[in-house]
Amino acid sequence: MVNYLANYFVRFLPTANCLGCDKKLVCKLTDPKTDGMRPEKSYCMHWMHYDCFEKFVHDPPFLRECPHPKCTSKKFGSPDFKVDEITVKSREKNYMQVEQKMGEEDDMYRLLGI
Repeated sequence: MVNYLANYFVRFLPTANCLGCDKKLVCKLTDPKTDGMRPEKSYCMHWMHYDCFEKFVHDPPFLRECPHPKCTSKKFGSPDFKVDEITVKSREKNYMQVEQKMGEEDDMYRLLGI
């Protein structure tokens, strides 16, 4: 167990890069519970920064495969970013509402000539 912990948390994580932005995964955090640069582990054991993970799962398509080239996981998620049907439908609905609002604002600006 000590060997696993040493290899994983002392050797691997400090040198690992985020799958989303390719920056160092472990960095100085202002607040480990709310900082967007904190590491987030997926169900398939791959890592991204919290903000990168959030962007990845909240942009279409909402149900994606893991971005790691050697991973065979068909659903990329984590305990904070669930991939069940209800959550995915909720993400789709929120995205469509934002897109609709932006479209309405663009129409209004175009109509007013702003």
